[in-house]
Amino acid sequence: MNMKVVIDTNVILPSLMSIDGVSNKLMIWFFKNEQKISVVFNTMIIEYEDVKR
Repeated sequence: MNMKVVIDTNVILPSLMSIDGVSNKLMIWFFKNEQKISVVFNTMIIEYEDVKR
């Protein structure tokens, strides 16, 4: 199974800026954990739909 990952810049940038932040911990957990999860929020979908138009 070929999995694709989409990570919003609202998570990537803060994770790079602070080693002690929650975003950084989330990114480390995501790449170390073998079991992957999907997290999608309604606000994220609406933002992407607005950009698509």
